[in-house]
Amino acid sequence: MNVGYSTNNSFEEIFGFKVKSNIIYDQAFTHKSIQRKEHNERLEFLGDSVLNIIVSDYLFKHFSTDSEGELSKKRSHIISRKNLNIIGKQIIAKDLIKHNVDKVSDNMFGNCLEALIGAIFIKEGLIKTNDFVINKIITKSINNNFSDIDFKSKLILRCQKEGKKVTFKKIQESGPGHQKKYKIGAYINGNKKSENWGFSIKSAEQLCAKSLYDNEI
Repeated sequence: MNVGYSTNNSFEEIFGFKVKSNIIYDQAFTHKSIQRKEHNERLEFLGDSVLNIIVSDYLFKHFSTDSEGELSKKRSHIISRKNLNIIGKQIIAKDLIKHNVDKVSDNMFGNCLEALIGAIFIKEGLIKTNDFVINKIITKSINNNFSDIDFKSKLILRCQKEGKKVTFKKIQESGPGHQKKYKIGAYINGNKKSENWGFSIKSAEQLCAKSLYDNEI
């Protein structure tokens, strides 16, 4: 039986912000095998719904040229059990999970991640939940999924063949030095066609190029 541990410092490392109370976050990391009333399944239910809304809103705003089908594919990838399990294992220490099973499964990490989203939503509100999902899940999922394809170079070559000029410009940056984000715009013949946030200028440029490459420009 692993009863886990929880400290404010542990949570702050995960969230990127200070927490006043960790009671509900302890619940988010409590597996039903502990056989307590306050396990994480209800928080997981809420977190799943909140995650869907935030992901849908982000994709709608940042991939303005994508069709409904393309947006659905991106959302399916981000919220998939496999992807959430991977990200959950990356940001949640195994010792944080309270359980009474022989082994912490991959699904338990993903379930705790969804429960954590539900807990943040209840305790901190939508704005901080939105920031957490974008920083910890959405941007990482998109960057990882497209990292092996140089869409910027492919877009530049395509535009050259069509007699068009593509440029990328930094529109905005925010956040502290260790977590700085950049908003980059992609312009075709001087007209802005796409804009995206990324944790580096390069990743934001790639997201802009990806959103344009398969569409009419």
